Amino acid sequence: MKIDNITITVPFPPSVNHYWYHAKHEHFITAKGKSYRQLVAAEIMRQKLYK
Repeated sequence: MKIDNITITVPFPPSVNHYWYHAKHEHFITAKGKSYRQLVAAEIMRQKLYK
């Protein structure tokens, strides 16, 4: 079975300034960014949209 489109509903992500942290030419994801990523991953798992 092939799925062409998948739709999930998640809250708006944090702003770019709250998602990324920049230090000495390096980029890191902030705690808010990591939390948002976990929320999206949990929603995908909840809807069983993974293989």
